Amino acid sequence: MNDPLAITVQPASAVIYPGVATTLVITGGTGSYVVVSDNQAIVPIVSQATGHSLTIIANPVSADTSVNLSVRDTGTAPQKLVALTVRPGTIANAITITPSSAACTPAICTGEEALVTATISQAGIPLPARGVRFDVVSGDVRFITTPVNTSPEVLATTVLTTSDQLGQARVRLRVLPGAPNQTALIQITDPETLAFQRVAITVRQVPGPGNTAFFVIPDTVTFTGPFANTCANNPTASIVIFGGTPPYNVVATVPLSGGGIVTASGTPVTIRGNGSTCFTDIPVTITDATGRTIVATFSSQQGTGTAPPAAVTIVPGSAAITACGGSVNLAIQGGSTTLGAAFGVASSSSAVTVAVTGRTITATRVTSVAPAPPVPSASPVTISATDGTTTGTASITVPTTCP
Repeated sequence: MNDPLAITVQPASAVIYPGVATTLVITGGTGSYVVVSDNQAIVPIVSQATGHSLTIIANPVSADTSVNLSVRDTGTAPQKLVALTVRPGTIANAITITPSSAACTPAICTGEEALVTATISQAGIPLPARGVRFDVVSGDVRFITTPVNTSPEVLATTVLTTSDQLGQARVRLRVLPGAPNQTALIQITDPETLAFQRVAITVRQVPGPGNTAFFVIPDTVTFTGPFANTCANNPTASIVIFGGTPPYNVVATVPLSGGGIVTASGTPVTIRGNGSTCFTDIPVTITDATGRTIVATFSSQQGTGTAPPAAVTIVPGSAAITACGGSVNLAIQGGSTTLGAAFGVASSSSAVTVAVTGRTITATRVTSVAPAPPVPSASPVTISATDGTTTGTASITVPTTCP
């Protein structure tokens, strides 16, 4: 039942893990809700819920951490609290990829095998005999499901294994023969908690006889702006060149800059995007001492976030009230208020009153009623308006004494 006088949240309490999405279902009240976390560092949320569901994702923690969410509506229904316990993720970040051959290091050569090792633990304590799932998310790599030296070799995109007494889970990985240069992505999941980690694997073609592998990591870079309709402003990224024959000549194409002569393999090179222009697949050309050429491509795309409102300002910034009892209207620009709240306005002198309707401020010079004494005021008077985050001011010249 949807009770307009009470808010219901399901689940009312939950144990969640970093990086794993949890959905809350909210019903009752007015149907428009505001949810606030009391620990923004762990569960960062201060927002209005969309419809009747809200998805939350916790940040990493080192120990069990309690976080309370308060849910209220735009009416008078009592606030509802949701108790969350955030537990440390069970998939450690220290995932190692060990190629069987060093020919393409730090990448894996096409057709070669590698050992993937992940540690399963809780708050630093290894979890032995724990089921672990490995999945290929993208790319020309597969997991080897048959024992070592077994023929024919059986490959799969998903494999289940069990952690050892140290909490380590291992699987063998095969890069498909003939795979082009690429970045593959695999995911390691703890099925019991659904906690997971993803790791990128760089694949490079096997160098020919007498030839040295020549490649750049990453070979594709995409900058993303902070807000919708906005691309990144002067973004930077580093690429690293490996193999070939140094020195290398790195040439960036407008609107990119950076590069130059790089003297040694494995040296980072900084590439910059100039201004906030959006662009797609702009090349950075890398040529080694023998004339071999490889290319890294750069793109800059719009973000998806919502830009914060502009700071509060009052226009005009200066005005005058020429007569006692007179008034002047000013306008509030920028800023934002929520749930129908009004802007806060104030005057630096009690002889000038201010009132606000929507975004219009009315400032009035006060007069006294005989036989009360005259009402003095300094001039000019400062009028201020705030949305609770930013404040704007205006200066008003007024008569200094009014009967």
